[in-house]
Amino acid sequence: MKDHGSTPGPSSIAMRLQATMASLSRSEKQLALLILDRPFEAANMTITELSRAAGVSDATVTRFCRRLGLTGYAQLRLQLAAEADRKQTDLRPGLSLIDDISPDDTLVDIVRKTAYADIRAAEITISQLDLDQLGKLVEAVAGAGRVLVFGVGALGPVVHDIVQKLFRLGLNAAGFNDIHTALAAVSMTGSGDVVLVLSHSGRTVEGIELLTLAKTREAHGAVITSNPLSSAAMLARTVLVTAARDTPFRNGGMASRSAQQIILDCLYVALAHRQYDKTGALLATAHDALRNHRRER
Repeated sequence: MKDHGSTPGPSSIAMRLQATMASLSRSEKQLALLILDRPFEAANMTITELSRAAGVSDATVTRFCRRLGLTGYAQLRLQLAAEADRKQTDLRPGLSLIDDISPDDTLVDIVRKTAYADIRAAEITISQLDLDQLGKLVEAVAGAGRVLVFGVGALGPVVHDIVQKLFRLGLNAAGFNDIHTALAAVSMTGSGDVVLVLSHSGRTVEGIELLTLAKTREAHGAVITSNPLSSAAMLARTVLVTAARDTPFRNGGMASRSAQQIILDCLYVALAHRQYDKTGALLATAHDALRNHRRER
């Protein structure tokens, strides 16, 4: 049974923002973006300091808190402070969520910090994953005439990986990291197609442009992003949120790659499970086709 009197957990704010973002007013969106971009600072601000920083009124902050299911600003501040403390207090010896690589780090330190960052990004992403949104995307992809996936930079290999997996499930999938080719492909989509954009920030011009065109074509636009209140998220029918933090040595696509990958793996396995018997036959056929390209040893 849900305890309505308890303080929401660390992942609850992101989840509630995702659930209510479509209904937020312009001023509430400004406030939400500031909190997402500067959570540590926000945790130490008074309600007046926060409202001024976001360019909104104190009343907007109070209304925003209630939309999140909180009793008021005091509870929001406590929640943000708890999250900040979680990030500063390492759960495993010798590792920190807020520290990037330092000049004094050994190779062992570098390997441990890098691995830990990926593991934590995956753990937090799964803990706050909206299963309703994932299920919605599974159904859309399963019934799609075409599935077009787009991602730039470091997300290029992630795009290639999911497209290859979808193809082996018998789905008509294609991946793009060139905006010109992607725009041409999306311009020929329709109501039975899916356009999936991978964007860490949700603010890349290319991703926004593709989702805008997909909406015009009545295709099912979807985005996987770390920013549920971004322009890309506002344009998409389905939004899946990752937990990845930029650091000087791990920024943009590198920071989000493992989190994006875990969501896409969940999508793939859910699709495979949906057509359980057919999947086995399809994978066996693909394996046989590649048999002559594998050596015994």
